[in-house]
Amino acid sequence: MKLLYLILLSGVLAAAETISCNEAMDFALQHNPSVLQSEAGRQAAAFSLWSAASAHLPTATFGFTNIWNDREILFPVDSNIVAVIQPKSQWQKSVDVTLPLFTGGSLTSSTAITYYNNLVSRLTYEETRQAVRYKTLEAYYNLLKMQRILEVTSSAKELVDENIKLVQKMYDLGMVQKKDLLQARVSSTEIRQQIQQARQGERLSRISLNLTMGKPLNEEYELDDALAEPVLEISLEDLLSHALDNRSEFRSAQLGEKIARWGVRANQGALLPGVAGIFHWQQDSEPNIFSGNESWRAMLNVSFDLPFGLSNVAKVGEAKAQYRQTRYALKQAEDGIKMEVEANYLQYQLLQESLGLAEDQLAAAEENYQAVKAGYENGESSQLELIDARNSLIGARTNLINTKIDHYISYNKLMYSCGYPFGN
Repeated sequence: MKLLYLILLSGVLAAAETISCNEAMDFALQHNPSVLQSEAGRQAAAFSLWSAASAHLPTATFGFTNIWNDREILFPVDSNIVAVIQPKSQWQKSVDVTLPLFTGGSLTSSTAITYYNNLVSRLTYEETRQAVRYKTLEAYYNLLKMQRILEVTSSAKELVDENIKLVQKMYDLGMVQKKDLLQARVSSTEIRQQIQQARQGERLSRISLNLTMGKPLNEEYELDDALAEPVLEISLEDLLSHALDNRSEFRSAQLGEKIARWGVRANQGALLPGVAGIFHWQQDSEPNIFSGNESWRAMLNVSFDLPFGLSNVAKVGEAKAQYRQTRYALKQAEDGIKMEVEANYLQYQLLQESLGLAEDQLAAAEENYQAVKAGYENGESSQLELIDARNSLIGARTNLINTKIDHYISYNKLMYSCGYPFGN
């Protein structure tokens, strides 16, 4: 009984985990390096916004200085009073508070640029997440496709082995020539090569999925082979409209235009003088002869940068050119999204039509194989006709697998490119 328990326990432990497509996508969002890098970028942009907003607030500077002199210097004011000009040691405490009053709009523009960059980083993060989700879905079903093709080629070997036994029996009875037996054996070798290729394809597909998910490359698990048959009920016009309203790339391009516009304002503001209010408080260990040991003052600072070569003027021209670039980039992004959606829509429609044709092809190939096989057993069909019929059947089965899974992937790719939810 104990031995039986250990055997059953080892079988449970050896059983591979089953992962659904949604579970694979969720795992990838937590472990894919691209997502983690984008999340770090989003956090960095949030801190940059915090820093830019703080620039509008006053800045306080605290200082403390301790001085040791080599000797003390005294000055006799009269016969009774002696003033200390230089004490042996002294200290000084100070506080400076600076508040920007006018910066020509450059400070406001800088904050606005940082604000929109923060929004872009959020959109980039969401764009990365959706891209990784779709890449995981595509890799998941490509692996499922290779597994099913491996099953087809493995079952084809059973047909070939059955055929070899039949031809061997007929050859022993003198009903066929030796060339028929040799042709059957050659066909068996070809099938074994196809099985090796399918196994290699399955292994590479698994590595691709593991890489996308952030798993060890050779980790084994089972796939959930449930495959829905999606039906598109949205018009192309609605797909295009939804894509332009929801695609992160297009919204980022729109924000990029705003950032460039604020960039022009920031560089134009640099041409104007800056005004800042300053409050200074100071306390000395030794009293001043005129003001005692504590004093304060209020100042108004006006600064104007006039670099040789007028580089600030050139920067305004550069910013305006960059703004024009963003406008053209926005138009290119719009055209690119429209082209991508239309291409994905046409691909889905093509595979939708091909799906019915693949099913008809398989039905015809199965009927033809059974007819040729029966004819071969009755001496009405040749060995080559039987091999061709079997190859056609294997090709039809493989084609239906490819078409079904490609059709499902194309539907999800269309949904992804339009900004719709996708996946199971």
